Amino acid sequence: MKKRAAIICFLLLGLGLGIGLSGWLGRREPKYQGRTLSGWLELGARGVPKAGDNVQEAMRHMGTNSLPFLLEMVRAKDSAAKKKVTEWVYNRDHEDAHWSTAAEAHLMAEIGFGGLEEADGQMAVPALMKLMEDADQDVRMCAFHSLNAMNLDKGTQRQVLVQATNFFPTAVRYLQYFDQQAGSNQVGTVKPEQ
Repeated sequence: MKKRAAIICFLLLGLGLGIGLSGWLGRREPKYQGRTLSGWLELGARGVPKAGDNVQEAMRHMGTNSLPFLLEMVRAKDSAAKKKVTEWVYNRDHEDAHWSTAAEAHLMAEIGFGGLEEADGQMAVPALMKLMEDADQDVRMCAFHSLNAMNLDKGTQRQVLVQATNFFPTAVRYLQYFDQQAGSNQVGTVKPEQ
């Protein structure tokens, strides 16, 4: 009887390990010209000269394969402890000390969503709209900026702005400007009044 229980435990452990490894191995970032999605977005976030066009080309090639990773970047959050340590390190001019923060992930997500083809970006709109209801202010703002970076139709742009007025006071100005431009049929990228 003990031998049978040991065999069953061993099989269940092997099955669990196999499922875990397949999930881990199956979540590889898409690549373009040998560079991963994160690699391309880091170039764009660091403002590497002439990287912008290459990042957009890479995003167009990676397309919908990049969506789960971009949404993960939007959801990124730093713990209170990580925020304090990051602030302490950066206040001491430790240029060689660097690790990924939620703010960097958010910037990379915004760049990534801005580089997607219109049809590919449309697939992420419902998830980003849901993230605009997140409890974390930074996640909500990243979702808003990611949506604003995409080439959305007029109706969706307005819907995004209306929802953003719930947490982003300046969105009211964006919405007024948008409606003013819509009245004159000059709606393009949503920009606030200067």
